Amino acid sequence: DPLQGQSEEEISERAATILREQNPSRLPPGFCFHGVRKLGDGRVVLKACTEAEAGIIRGLGPEWASTLADGMQVSKPSHQIIIHGVPANFVPGLPASISQLHHWNKLFVPLVDDITHIRWLHALSDRHIAKSASSLVVSLSREDSAAHLVRHGTSVLGKLCRTDHFIQSPLQCYHCQAWNHISLVCPQRDEPS
Repeated sequence: DPLQGQSEEEISERAATILREQNPSRLPPGFCFHGVRKLGDGRVVLKACTEAEAGIIRGLGPEWASTLADGMQVSKPSHQIIIHGVPANFVPGLPASISQLHHWNKLFVPLVDDITHIRWLHALSDRHIAKSASSLVVSLSREDSAAHLVRHGTSVLGKLCRTDHFIQSPLQCYHCQAWNHISLVCPQRDEPS
């Protein structure tokens, strides 16, 4: 992996240079990234300074990313929210459910494409009792849409529901009870007791 041995600063400078050279008319001459974060799985997160610059970069296509490193791809950011008290008769799996959710909340979610995914917090099969309402996890591509829905609430089937930013709970091992790994790869699993 060519990015493995590089610092975040080097990756940021190299990516900005590639973008400026390939698209001189679309990006300002002094364009730079706000920052870079290298993830443990080898992926790299590049953060633009403004939402407008991020939109331009996403619109440029995948060619510049493969110039930075083989196999590198551009992905849209995902801002997840959790909507509490959603009536159970709302069906997130239907093809029309995203457009319905957009229609009820179009004041805060400008485009239907801003909603990328909808799911129940817990699958219907995980429920032991019939419930009249449950929590829904929604993925949005725009940070401002997520912030507006958290601030003002989300309308679902005419009901205004309390909304929060969704924070995925960390992995916990059922073998040693430690965090950030599962029992299948637990380092203490092979130790003699």
